[in-house]
Amino acid sequence: MADWLADRSQAWLCLERGREQNWEVIVREGEIALELDAGNGRVLKLEHLRIDRVDRLVDDGVVVIDYKTSSRARTYKAWMGERPEEPQLPLYVLARSRAGDGVRAAAFANLSSHDEMSLKGPPDMQLFPRPAGKKPRSDRNWSGWDEEVVRMTANLQALAAAYLDGKAAV
Repeated sequence: MADWLADRSQAWLCLERGREQNWEVIVREGEIALELDAGNGRVLKLEHLRIDRVDRLVDDGVVVIDYKTSSRARTYKAWMGERPEEPQLPLYVLARSRAGDGVRAAAFANLSSHDEMSLKGPPDMQLFPRPAGKKPRSDRNWSGWDEEVVRMTANLQALAAAYLDGKAAV
């Protein structure tokens, strides 16, 4: 286990050196709480949410990062939709936004294998230099960060209402 961890850590640090923007890690394994409006005066209180990492960017905004060690890399699509496959990252984004952090993006840090490590955020998030001649990613389902935060909020509130109504299908 120690060798695996040392190998992943070294590979991850090499990857991070290539990031395009200046950044500073400001939260590691940070705890935060969040209250979700579930409608009809009901509130779902989530305490002790554990955010893997938050980076402050040059523009004073932040990126919320969730580490993943599974064999399948996660992308921003895993947090999209009415029942997201990975709902914790939207929860962290909403909690940090409400705390006044100016969240500019979110990303999954995929640590599955030495050769396939990646930091995957939305299509308009440029963290690493683009190879010469390569165009930015695009996705017709992506309309921008601000719109995504509105959708995240609505989806989380709907999930909170369903949970409080006893409809918590997995």
